[in-house]
Amino acid sequence: AYGSYIYYQSHKTDEQHAEPVVGRAASEVRYEIFSEPPEIEYIVSFHLYLLSFRLGFSLLFLGVTIKFIGALMDLFLPWVLSHIIDEVVPLNSMKLIALWGGVMFLCALTALITNIIANRMAAKVARNTTERLRHELFSKILYLSSSQIDEMTLPSLELRLTSDTYHVHRMITMMQRMGIRAPILLIGGIAITLTLDPVLTAVLICTLPFISLLVLTVTRKGFPMYKQLQSKTDYMVRVVRENIAGVRVIKALSKTEHEKTRFHTANQEVIKMEKKAG
Repeated sequence: AYGSYIYYQSHKTDEQHAEPVVGRAASEVRYEIFSEPPEIEYIVSFHLYLLSFRLGFSLLFLGVTIKFIGALMDLFLPWVLSHIIDEVVPLNSMKLIALWGGVMFLCALTALITNIIANRMAAKVARNTTERLRHELFSKILYLSSSQIDEMTLPSLELRLTSDTYHVHRMITMMQRMGIRAPILLIGGIAITLTLDPVLTAVLICTLPFISLLVLTVTRKGFPMYKQLQSKTDYMVRVVRENIAGVRVIKALSKTEHEKTRFHTANQEVIKMEKKAG
């Protein structure tokens, strides 16, 4: 669910046309087409989901523009404060101080309003995108054959529809929020610092390679951990499903405590891996 594309085919799930290559994570779910092609084959990317609902592109573009304006207002605040302290205060003019103070207030108010509006738009875009994605995944699952369902397992499919789509929702939201705001603050912050203190700017630029290397190292080590977390979550969901399906047998054989211990062990493994990955 974290990949750039979801490859799938609909209506044709005959094993002579498609061979499933399925792992525990939704990012690994794909189909390799053999011999005679299926009737319909789709290659669906996330940007199509972003633009699939009504006025999706307009809402996305408007939200990004508003977020850009809000980030600029945040960057403008320290420059105005520096100007007040260095240029306005020595003049001993209360009118100028009040004027520039009003400018700071307007910048802060604009940044607050634009960030709130942009965040709400980002949440709406992510909600509509995830809704469409979940619908498409559910429609595809309905066409899977019994052998394909056994290969992927029901707990794994349930997590694809619930947990993974929720993570996609968070990813889209954060891309619109921090993905736009962070680069603007980084580049704009360096530019404004350059006008205020060139020496400090040189220090910030020198630290960028080390910060980039640190982020890259953490990211490369984090991906395998999240794959392990996904498999452990699949196992925990499978335990829950087995307990629900066999609750009468469990009670009849007095295996309640055993199943509690089993679930507790699976739950603790998920908690440990979440802490380690997070």
